[in-house]
Amino acid sequence: LSLTGMEEADAIAFAEAFRSRVLAMSGVQSAAYAVDLPLDGGRMGFGSLRVPGMKPPEPFDSFRADWNVVSPDYFKTLKMRLVSGRDFTDQDVTGAPGAIIINEAMARSVWKTTDVIGRQFEASTMGNPKQTLTVVGVAPDAQVDTLGAAVGPFVYVPLKQLYLSRVSLLVKSAHGGMIPQVRALLRQMNPNLPVTTAMP
Repeated sequence: LSLTGMEEADAIAFAEAFRSRVLAMSGVQSAAYAVDLPLDGGRMGFGSLRVPGMKPPEPFDSFRADWNVVSPDYFKTLKMRLVSGRDFTDQDVTGAPGAIIINEAMARSVWKTTDVIGRQFEASTMGNPKQTLTVVGVAPDAQVDTLGAAVGPFVYVPLKQLYLSRVSLLVKSAHGGMIPQVRALLRQMNPNLPVTTAMP
């Protein structure tokens, strides 16, 4: 989104408007943004996570996890039912209390239990050297990196609290053939926005 010159506020507003119009398309059941696509083999870390008074495993100085930055309805779009807690909402924005969803492996690696709603991390992320993130949900241990690999600690944070300009839109529809329609809508709304090759 930044390649068109949009600053964060305008980019988020555009992304929301685009997603709303996609949701209004016939057959679309849900749609969500993600920085990292499922099963693309990518592994990302956007910061460090610590728990006050708790020492991470040696030799690290923080708890290790892969990250993804997602919008509300990401789990719904992928048909991933949360183990406990809630999904991100439109209220999880900059200035609101920091929210994080962790998978079961992350919960067990830090607290030895998956009963972790309300527990907190002290995070250092891009542009924010110190913030408190409260666990609002626990996601299942899904293979989001590559099929057949062991599932490791994984965390999700809301796009409106850790904005990144390169995002992908995931769309769940009742029928196939949606990609050309979605691309056409995007060209209509902003013909200058670069689009990478979509997954089938």
